[in-house]
Amino acid sequence: MVSSANRVLIVDADKESRDTLAVHFEKSGWIVSIAKDGRQATQVINRDEPNIVIMDIVLPLRDGITTCSLIRKDLSIINYFPIIMMTSSPDRKKIVRAIDAGCDDFIVKPFKFDALLNKVNELVDFQRKKVKEEEKPDEEADKEDEIIVYSKQMVEKAFSNAMHGKLVDYPVIKKTTTKMVEIVHKEKTLPLAFKMRSYNDYTYIHSVNVAALCMSFAYHLKWNDLDLQIVGEGGFLHDIGKTQVDLKILLKPDKLTDDEFSEMKKHPEMGTAIASKQNIEPDILKVIVEHHERDDGKGYPNKLANAQMSKYGKLSAIVDVYDALTTDRCYHKGIDSEVAIERMSSWKGHFDPGYFEKFSSLISTETIGK
Repeated sequence: MVSSANRVLIVDADKESRDTLAVHFEKSGWIVSIAKDGRQATQVINRDEPNIVIMDIVLPLRDGITTCSLIRKDLSIINYFPIIMMTSSPDRKKIVRAIDAGCDDFIVKPFKFDALLNKVNELVDFQRKKVKEEEKPDEEADKEDEIIVYSKQMVEKAFSNAMHGKLVDYPVIKKTTTKMVEIVHKEKTLPLAFKMRSYNDYTYIHSVNVAALCMSFAYHLKWNDLDLQIVGEGGFLHDIGKTQVDLKILLKPDKLTDDEFSEMKKHPEMGTAIASKQNIEPDILKVIVEHHERDDGKGYPNKLANAQMSKYGKLSAIVDVYDALTTDRCYHKGIDSEVAIERMSSWKGHFDPGYFEKFSSLISTETIGK
């Protein structure tokens, strides 16, 4: 066995496809292992201990999703490694099954190698950081993170239900948010999901962060507990509409075309439609539908200006952008909080001035967002 900090396993039934990927990775300095089916993949994993696995969903003998599930359940595989699934036809049900099986990301064939390499580097770098964090015992952090770990699992189930056309488990979301209201009164802030030790994927991390940061921000604005409950529940559900967006758009690593972005911009209204099926309070729906509106009226979907936006929409619009900038997400590494605030300050007309000034102060003093 060759030991390397950069070893990738490529699992693809198509010889030309896996050989082409192997050449690209070798030119980029990676040591490459290959497998042509699911059974061979597990054998190679035990032999070579890759840092990451890139596996097609469609494989002979044992498909990629089943193989991924078996890998995650195999107690003999001590070291965790990310798994990227490749697919030429992104079927929504298969994507949900793959997430449940434990894969970390997807890429749609055909793709540019640079797009795949960016995903690979992001995931491997994150995994290394996580391992280093695990080596530092922090019992207090573990206690703080417990509610966030549970919240991530809750949001994951809600997204899965929405993808399948089922109702989201709103009573659980309500109960969890109530617990978080109690925590924010005690701790004055809530931990964010980028601290989580049990991080398998980052599909749902943003929703957890938005909920936690909205509640922390609202607490320091001296909003009442009902308001904290509203922005918390709204934060968890604010992107639920993305479960109805075409998967090729959601999984695209490159910049969206104008037509694709027009489709993406429908997710606030789609989310409102999903949430409305369960008689969720109108103020919570405002977080879902307004989090992409702007102070100057140039946002979407309804081009609401300041006076037309609810306070919940104004607050969540700030938090949504801040977390997207600062948290490691699918296609970019998060930037420093100070840089994020500086960048957001330059976007004239984007945010409510009063709320943004207060938010900037809370972030700069590390009162929230720690």
